[in-house]
Amino acid sequence: MNGSQNSWVMNTRLRIARHHLLGATSLALAVAACGHEASAPPPAAAPVQVEVAPAKTQSQPTPGAASTGSTEGSKAAASTTPQSDPDPMPSPAAGSSAPGASDPALGRPKTTPSLRQGATTVTGKLPPEVIQRIVRQNFGRFRLCYEKGLAKNVNLGGRVTVKFTIDPTGAVSHLVDGGSDLSDKDVVACVVQAFSNLSFPTPEGGGTVAVAYPIIFAPGTTK
Repeated sequence: MNGSQNSWVMNTRLRIARHHLLGATSLALAVAACGHEASAPPPAAAPVQVEVAPAKTQSQPTPGAASTGSTEGSKAAASTTPQSDPDPMPSPAAGSSAPGASDPALGRPKTTPSLRQGATTVTGKLPPEVIQRIVRQNFGRFRLCYEKGLAKNVNLGGRVTVKFTIDPTGAVSHLVDGGSDLSDKDVVACVVQAFSNLSFPTPEGGGTVAVAYPIIFAPGTTK
């Protein structure tokens, strides 16, 4: 074999070797690439964006509108508020009866009876003013008798005259009706009997004193 043939053979072998080397290198690179892809972690999931609607802001009223609303609200409140009576009627005091009220115990209009002394006749040694004063101090006894009659007749009125004698000890005796014109005889008898509990000073000289004492009863005004 000559030199040119040897050179061709060597070149051919070199090309074949280079070809094998390149093939092996490509294969190694491919295998390495596959291994890298297998061991690489999966890509992270992309974050999900959530769109949040912006919060609604409350619109502020304009100064003019606010003042107008306040004024209208004040007018509405003023129109619905009840007005107080500038001069209310005073309520009756506790325990007092209003005019025309009924007596709960008697079921009739309550009245203030009037009692007054008539012309007194005194025979004996005892001053008339002393006798009158003592009788007036006991008008409460006679008023009770009269109120019993008013419970039956609110218009009852008249004169009750009691004749009696004051003995030497100052006690009352000989009680009689001295001509009364009050129509209720029970009231007359009650008043006459009430005189029996009175006591007077002893007459001068130890004598007796005869007395005729009239009392005028009137129903008075209705309360």
